[in-house]
Amino acid sequence: MGPVFTQPTAYGLKQRCCIFETRALTAEDPRAPCPKGFLGKLWAPQATLLSYMLALEDCPYMRVETPKFAESFKGDVNPLLQFSCARIAAKFSFGKTVLCVALVCASPCPRGAPTPLNILTIDGGASSTKNRLLVTKTVFKEQGRGVFPMMTLHHHSLIRSTLVVAAPAVISQWEDCVRTFAPHLTVFTVDNVKALRRFHALFQSPEMGSIDLVFLKAGKVTTAFAMEGEPQLKASQRAMTKAFAMMTEGHIWGRLIVDDFDTIRLATEDIFIPALFTWVISATWRATTVCQTPSPALTVESFVQQNCGLPILSAASDGLFDNILKLHCDDQYVHDHINTTTITFRRITVEGGNAVGILQDLGVPDDIVEMAAAGAVETAAERLGIKVSSVGELIERVLVTQTEKYRKAVRTLDRIVRARAAAAQSDLPHNSLNEIKAARNALKKEDDEAVVEQTLARLGRPGTAFKNAMHALEEWAMKSRDEHGRRLQRMRENVRQEKCQVCTVPFDGGSESYVVNCCQIVICGHCTLVGNDRTRRHYISRCPNCAVNIDPKRHLIYVGADLKLEAALTDKPLIERLFCAGDGAPPPPSDGEKTPAAERPCDYTIWDGEPRLRALLQLINGDAIQSVFDGEVPAIVEGLLEGRRAAPIPAGVSHKYLIFAMHAESTRQISVSLEMANVAHALLRGSRKEKDEAVRRFKSRDPADGSVNVLIATSSRDCAGLHLPEVTSLVLYHHHIDVQIAKQAIGRAQRVGRKYSLEVVEIFSEGEFGRFG
Repeated sequence: MGPVFTQPTAYGLKQRCCIFETRALTAEDPRAPCPKGFLGKLWAPQATLLSYMLALEDCPYMRVETPKFAESFKGDVNPLLQFSCARIAAKFSFGKTVLCVALVCASPCPRGAPTPLNILTIDGGASSTKNRLLVTKTVFKEQGRGVFPMMTLHHHSLIRSTLVVAAPAVISQWEDCVRTFAPHLTVFTVDNVKALRRFHALFQSPEMGSIDLVFLKAGKVTTAFAMEGEPQLKASQRAMTKAFAMMTEGHIWGRLIVDDFDTIRLATEDIFIPALFTWVISATWRATTVCQTPSPALTVESFVQQNCGLPILSAASDGLFDNILKLHCDDQYVHDHINTTTITFRRITVEGGNAVGILQDLGVPDDIVEMAAAGAVETAAERLGIKVSSVGELIERVLVTQTEKYRKAVRTLDRIVRARAAAAQSDLPHNSLNEIKAARNALKKEDDEAVVEQTLARLGRPGTAFKNAMHALEEWAMKSRDEHGRRLQRMRENVRQEKCQVCTVPFDGGSESYVVNCCQIVICGHCTLVGNDRTRRHYISRCPNCAVNIDPKRHLIYVGADLKLEAALTDKPLIERLFCAGDGAPPPPSDGEKTPAAERPCDYTIWDGEPRLRALLQLINGDAIQSVFDGEVPAIVEGLLEGRRAAPIPAGVSHKYLIFAMHAESTRQISVSLEMANVAHALLRGSRKEKDEAVRRFKSRDPADGSVNVLIATSSRDCAGLHLPEVTSLVLYHHHIDVQIAKQAIGRAQRVGRKYSLEVVEIFSEGEFGRFG
């Protein structure tokens, strides 16, 4: 027996029918009129989809679970449940956000109501039947037997607002859409802990009734966050959505929308927020951890509490959820109404070693191999728990066995002993033994065996012990300087976000700030403490980023009540000590003193060692590309809008390049290379304000407005929420093994209403293409 639910009666359909299959809408289906107060105009597929969304929300749906669920309860008759969740599976650039804003304008709150269930015990005496209940009343006055225990269902207060759960970039897109198409709607955004506390006060006041939309960022809060009177939240309750659900416990939202569900990957406990109707919106679909359908391991009481409270999701598996009333418009229907340009795919393969193949053969996971292929070597090394600075070193460290480490330690110790004997027999300057001891201690920490052997050999020469000891110390100091310089640079980038890296609360005057030494993240004083008793000041014992054990006295560096690290970085002596290549070298230019951009670099010889970067620069500058292969290839992903008209870029119109790399380390490398080549560009990073400014400069074509033609983005963070039809060439700097992220990235540019055709360029190295291509 297949699952059953109630179909809308407004269109003359039967009241009950099977509907777990995908529902594709065509031109024959009704179209909803443009809602009152909505300033835009819906195109035909949007209007068709809106009509069915309104119908679904206005009619209570009864649902029977699959036979698998019945088998788990030994063949008992399945209980009747209200169907309150559907998925919108529209293509990229369909206008899903605009469609949802139109839905709120047309119906601020679904007119349906929770199905009232009176649960009575049939036979509470017999142990075999004590959990067998009779559902005596529903909207349709039907009876059915269930396995629910006896319990009282509390009345839920209705919040007549729409709650939107999304990533920060998607929330920005929602805010822009509301300002453009429905400025009369009242919005409240919860994107940090301070906003969460402000919402708590708003929720308890009568003003809550005037809020139409609440935007909730899908993210984490500090471990120390707890509402007044609440115990400290456990680690499993750190999601902001979970804290939000605790605040609104006992109430039910009118509508819940989870936007770009496939990119935020919420867990079940993070999204248990009851609503009259829940919409899950995504252009792609990936495996998730969401699973709320009862199983033998789930108690019956928990099941009743979840399902009678109208949960956000009820899915036994990804396959089942993918088939739960997935609404979309027929592909041909969408294609007939598309007004966008064609898309072509191009692959550039450059020469390169087989590092990808070697790492795969060594059993390194594909996601770490992808990091190495993208040039994010330090990120890959951190995942492996080692410290390297090149792909060669990464491979070497993966290959090193415990025996080789032991032999190396023995050889190094032997060299140090012989160097000490040689130094003891020579005429030494005053106090030089202390210098030699310091040099030996420094050499013991060296990872590069060649440097160790070379320096120890110099140290053993008679009559030169003092000079070489100082030389060894100098080499150690230079390495230490470079390492701390990289740390300081990472810290600088964290500070530029102008907010705590844990709770995302912006730094303002009087906020205490700390640097966690292991990852160089900057956090506020509130996030360094645990427990509700702030007078006792119990500090965290793990890094909030990497979860490694830390000693607060050693690894929490107090910055102060007024964070001004940017001002410290302009201090010339500090810059000279940490960033200069040698004594007397000038400091790097500050942000306000950058070298004026030239039209193009004079040559590409300095990038000969980085053929991928060289090819990227040649592509941007329109020069001949040094490559093994460069040509058009079949589509690398599916599910994109297929344009119908070819529109080449006319002469005189500048190209706009959107470059995606999977990891922040890779995007930083690209940015540094473009700066070296004097190519003006914008890097999508930092606070929401900084990201919005980067997008504004990229969209502009006015040089006086600071316009740039190159935008660099981290696809793992910013593959959703961007609307950039201005892009003419979208570049995937390396192969993305996660196809869904690649789809999302390309979908930022392939939008409805493009002026010119889009070219998607994927850059491979030879070894990478052989393994990933």
